[in-house]
Amino acid sequence: RMAVREKRHHDQLVDQRERLYPDAKKSHADSVSWAVEAPDYDAVPNDATLKQAFDVAMDAETRAHDFYAGAIEYAADDQVADLFEGLRQAEADHQRMLRDEMAKYLG
Repeated sequence: RMAVREKRHHDQLVDQRERLYPDAKKSHADSVSWAVEAPDYDAVPNDATLKQAFDVAMDAETRAHDFYAGAIEYAADDQVADLFEGLRQAEADHQRMLRDEMAKYLG
């Protein structure tokens, strides 16, 4: 379920970026650090429990939320600020989804 939402989120961001910056390079994936939401792989043991896996995922979503919340104040214009706010809200939604799944599986 989360992967489907992430794919839809990605597609929406690509569409929005193309509307805002139609003449810009189509991708900066080769020069962007994806550490904003990447989990701390060194913190994940090979025999991770379900709780540990949820904790790693929640940490990644929290860091992404905090990054986008902080980026808003550096936005060059209102459209960029709106983009960061949308991303911040999406990360908050991901946190809520994870909490719901944790409650379902861990009680």
